[in-house]
Amino acid sequence: MRRLLLAVAFLAFFLFFIPNIFAQSNQTLSNGQSTAAVTFPAGGCVYSWVNDNPSIGLAASGTGNIPSFTAINTGSSQVTATITGTPINLGVAYIANGGFGVNSVSVIDIAAQKVTPTISVGANPWGVSVNHTGTFAYVGNPSGNQSISVINTATNMISATIPINGEAGDMLISSDDSKLYVNDYPYITVINTSTNTIISDFTLGNYITPTGIALSPDGSKLYVANGTNNDILVVNTTTHGIIADILIGYNPFGIALSPDGSRLYVPYGVRTIYPDINKNDTLKIVNTANNTISAAIPVGQGADMVTLNNDGSRAYVINGFANSVSVVNTTSYQVVANIPVGNGPSGLSVTADGSELLVENDRDNNVSVINTATNTVTATIATGADPDSYGNFITQGAACSGGTISFKIIVNPTTVVTVGLVTGEISACIGTASASPNIQQFTVSGSNLTAAVTAIAPSGFEVSLTAGSGYGSSVVLNQASGNISNTIVYIRSAAGDAAGQISGNVVLSSTGVANQSVLVSGIVNALPTVNIVPDQTVTNSTATTAVNFTGTGNTFTWTNDTPSIGLASSGSGNIATFTAVNNTGSPIKATITAIPAQVRQFAYIPNEQSNSVSVVDLVTHVVTSTIPVGGGAI
Repeated sequence: MRRLLLAVAFLAFFLFFIPNIFAQSNQTLSNGQSTAAVTFPAGGCVYSWVNDNPSIGLAASGTGNIPSFTAINTGSSQVTATITGTPINLGVAYIANGGFGVNSVSVIDIAAQKVTPTISVGANPWGVSVNHTGTFAYVGNPSGNQSISVINTATNMISATIPINGEAGDMLISSDDSKLYVNDYPYITVINTSTNTIISDFTLGNYITPTGIALSPDGSKLYVANGTNNDILVVNTTTHGIIADILIGYNPFGIALSPDGSRLYVPYGVRTIYPDINKNDTLKIVNTANNTISAAIPVGQGADMVTLNNDGSRAYVINGFANSVSVVNTTSYQVVANIPVGNGPSGLSVTADGSELLVENDRDNNVSVINTATNTVTATIATGADPDSYGNFITQGAACSGGTISFKIIVNPTTVVTVGLVTGEISACIGTASASPNIQQFTVSGSNLTAAVTAIAPSGFEVSLTAGSGYGSSVVLNQASGNISNTIVYIRSAAGDAAGQISGNVVLSSTGVANQSVLVSGIVNALPTVNIVPDQTVTNSTATTAVNFTGTGNTFTWTNDTPSIGLASSGSGNIATFTAVNNTGSPIKATITAIPAQVRQFAYIPNEQSNSVSVVDLVTHVVTSTIPVGGGAI
């Protein structure tokens, strides 16, 4: 489908960037981990890469940087993949798809000859211009809310949308990439590409319909094809005044300047509008020094678009009704080839090295790739509906002189750390660490490990690999050939803990595996006390007062240093009344010493619903553990 005001421009200068070649780092990781993204050297080159082991989760080949991916190794031994990248010198094409409701841009990897992403833009896109460094592609959206979509070519995402006043058509970038000129019918709009804002927005008078535009190398003059008056207007880019008016013939469309700005190429295709008129279509050449036509070269039917290769030695002319491209030698002014393409060719652009010409065919919904050395179509790439990409739509890839880059991605099998159940009970008196058997323990095993496992004790606890000694803030479980067999980790309370319930998580960590937390708990008992018991003075053969011990202890033992008074030398519990004995002639003094103790007592409560038994400390009234048992515990 051909729209009104078709136009094309080709900007012939470009900058070369030589990539810095550097070695990529090897990566070693485990199954299920994410790799680090791989960024090949910058500078405009595109890298094509191959992978000799796709089983790791990376394709066998591709182009461009390699994003992060999930590494795969479901086996039991290490897997190594070697990735080799080679720089290539082809750019990327941005093809606007203007079909009804499509509103997208197909991004074509020219080296791979395939569409990579498809980017949504504004309504009915058609004009496209890529800057000289290849960092941004500008797409005109003439329908609805008229705008320019700015595509960041590194991410292929819209980085800005610039509102404009007219119907964006042909566009071109100044040689320094600072300005974007838009054939914004009925305006000519100039945009600051640093701020993405309009610098100026001007018209060239009544009854003027701008179609194609071209810019002189020094940026001082803008050439505007005027379809209404069948001429080319030469405009001062500073004053916006018309310098010259060059009569061409009926309804000029796309135009292009030679690299030195000395010649302007204008297809003159009467058959574009009136295909039945018996006139030969031509490529007219304007001498820009005196603004006169110096030659008219016969081309195919419906000539309306033109572009040049980078040195200006070839002009390529689209013949819309002949479905062909005429190749013109700009020195001899001879047509050297006519290349059949698809139906409705309407936009074309040349790669940076001039080796390939891309022509989009809007009625076939594809792009013809032409080898410029043989002038033959070597590939056809499908696009979206109604591709209408007018302008310079190929990023100008730099010449790539660097060598290949090779690196490895090593994937270890799944690293597994297994933790057993926590058993035992931690208890201690305040001021002392707990000691076996009043400690807890659990087992640790591991497989496919690349490093040791470290067990880190929580605050208030200490860990060891030996029940009776070696306790500290952490212990290391060394692996042998990637394995750790069932190894017991012992946990005790620290001497400095305050009285009461204590708990925390022992953290197990190792390279390539997520940390695991193991909950441990215990109790630190305050020292038991006994209340003061009043002294007693009695007479021989009289009964003493019973002694009932009280305090924080729940059991008491006692000793008596003078059993001759009628009381045993030691005992436990309270002291019942007894008959005092003193058969001497002097008073006898006996000293009784009571020792309090806190004996832990537990109740075992069955839980029928959870098939377990809860262990309740009758001193603290806290559930200290839950023991799984058989079904229907009662």
